[in-house]
Amino acid sequence: MPIRNRSRRNAAIAIGYVLSIVVSTVPAQGHPAADEELATVGTLAWLGCWRLVAEGEDQVPESTATSQLLCLEPGDVPSSLRMRAIVGDQVVEEETLIADGRRRSVGEAGCSGWKRTVLSKDQRRLYRQSETTCQDGNTSNLSGASLIVSNDHWVDINVTRVADEHELVVRHYRIVDAVLPSKPPLAKPTHASVFPGAIPFAAYTARIAAAVPLEADDVIEALEDLDPVVVEALLVESGSSFAMDSRLLLRLDDAGVPGQIIDLMLALSYPGYFVVQDETFVTRPKVYYRYWAPWFH
Repeated sequence: MPIRNRSRRNAAIAIGYVLSIVVSTVPAQGHPAADEELATVGTLAWLGCWRLVAEGEDQVPESTATSQLLCLEPGDVPSSLRMRAIVGDQVVEEETLIADGRRRSVGEAGCSGWKRTVLSKDQRRLYRQSETTCQDGNTSNLSGASLIVSNDHWVDINVTRVADEHELVVRHYRIVDAVLPSKPPLAKPTHASVFPGAIPFAAYTARIAAAVPLEADDVIEALEDLDPVVVEALLVESGSSFAMDSRLLLRLDDAGVPGQIIDLMLALSYPGYFVVQDETFVTRPKVYYRYWAPWFH
């Protein structure tokens, strides 16, 4: 529901004016100042072995023998990660992710197309796009984002569109100590804090620097690379809120931000005045268990 007509624009001005009065005595929620740490964020924050967990599951069990793990280590080129998806005691897939914004050709099992990965401008999130056409003539478009939400927890969001249908998948990962295998089959994973070698302490501080809510400029930027449904999920998963006033509402409108995202930003910023009821809002994301890492497909 685009905010592209005079009545909607005037309504935005009116809402912003009312909110500026109603909440004028409420201090705006600021974001942690971590700009000085940005140089250490990038791909560094993702290093380690991570376990796929179900919604609401806070603890990683002692045994990782039956877990689905995603292990990431530095790649051979700048802004790259080598990823290994592990299920039980088997490495089921490997790939090197290069987050330089370039399109790269892909092809498998009668399908071909391209994929692209890029870091957000502040280096705190990873954005992905791909388009694949198969021999049956169907074309699938994937849009995805990954964000750190705490020093031991990150969220992966993907929406896949085929014709008029789409599926949204949200996965949660928790850090574990695990041995990174050199080759399949994997010996039984152990909690040996071997990666190989020690994971740099800078990875820990990089996660802290990355785990901040979105700002309005981040939303505008994300919409340049992501499906709006993914941006909605990003807003919810990041726990973002904004000092919404008429000036910001008009700036979002001028930037072409869809109306449903502006509405969600308002609802998340002022939960005492707005209730999120639209089913398109991702208020209770579900984990879909898959036998591949989130960036592979």
